[in-house]
Amino acid sequence: MGERLALKTEPFAAEREWTVEGVPVLSALAQVPEPEGKDRTARRIKRFYRLQCRAFLRYCEKCLLPQAAAEYRAALEASRPLPAFRAELSYRVTYNEGGLWSVCTQTRETLGPGPALVTRRGDTWDLAAGYPVPLKDFFPAGAAWKKRILRHAEEEIR
Repeated sequence: MGERLALKTEPFAAEREWTVEGVPVLSALAQVPEPEGKDRTARRIKRFYRLQCRAFLRYCEKCLLPQAAAEYRAALEASRPLPAFRAELSYRVTYNEGGLWSVCTQTRETLGPGPALVTRRGDTWDLAAGYPVPLKDFFPAGAAWKKRILRHAEEEIR
C-alpha cells in the first residue's frame, strides 16, 4: 500500500431547527468534510469532524437556543418582529498535496440585528501518520513561534 499524498472529501451536512411554542427561533446548518476511503486515516479524520459537527449542534442547543427563546419571548411581549437566529458551521480545504491536508472550519452565529460572530479554526493533517500536525512543526527548532504569531495577531487587530 502506497503513502497517501492527498485526500478526497465530500461534504457531510446536518441541519437542525428549534422552535418555541411551535415557532422556529433557531436554525443550524453544519457542513464538515467527509473523507472518501476506509483506511485508518480516513476513518480518523471522519470521526474527528463528525464529533466537531455534533459538538457544534449541541452548543447551539445548550447555549444559543436559550438566547433565542428569550429574544422570542421579549419580542412577543414588546410586539416587535420575531427574531430568526441562525448558526452555521462550514469548511474549506486550503491545502491538499504532498501528504498534508489542511482545512479551515468557520462558525457564524447570526443572533439579531448586529454583526455576526465568526470564529475560524484551522487544522493540518499528516496523511501518512493519520494525525494532526502540531503548529510548532512548521517552524524551525528553537524558534519563538508563539511570540511571533501573537505579535502578528496584535498587528492585525490594530
